[in-house]
Amino acid sequence: MTKVAPAPARLCYRRKISVHFGVTKYLHWDELPNGASDASALAERFENALHFDEAHVFLNGEVTQARIKQVFRDLIDCHERDLIVVTWSGHGVPLTLADGKRRKGFLVPVDAPKNISLKNATQFCVGMEEIVKIAADYIKSRHVVFLLDCCFSGFIAVKRGGADMSDGMKQSVMTHLSLP
Repeated sequence: MTKVAPAPARLCYRRKISVHFGVTKYLHWDELPNGASDASALAERFENALHFDEAHVFLNGEVTQARIKQVFRDLIDCHERDLIVVTWSGHGVPLTLADGKRRKGFLVPVDAPKNISLKNATQFCVGMEEIVKIAADYIKSRHVVFLLDCCFSGFIAVKRGGADMSDGMKQSVMTHLSLP
């Protein structure tokens, strides 16, 4: 078992910001009974129990590809000492790339068509790798955490720079999130 060093009593975050996306009613995909309610409940928990300074919630029809990308562009203005947590409660889909071996994961916005392919994925969906790259390359905050409740969410389990995240690091992240 990996040992994790105890977290300091309080990390010196300037602000703690959470962003929550939740979709229950898709236009072309099967309904997810708890997508929107999970996102709302998480936002409330982050504000009330975890003492986040800001919680931004986008539900159902608000969760378009354009809105998701705009939210990430807005996060570029965050300070390096801000903690940013982004949650997703909705559909996820994998695609096998042209080489037939590698796969990528995509978040499915409310209005995406059911038949996602290599030809249309970037037109209608948001690549998990794409949001990790935005966080790594453009968002100044040293701590950006993604919590995905969707199929194929494992495609996002990397740390800045692209290396896989160890179990110890995952535990450390959860410990830090729970500090007041």
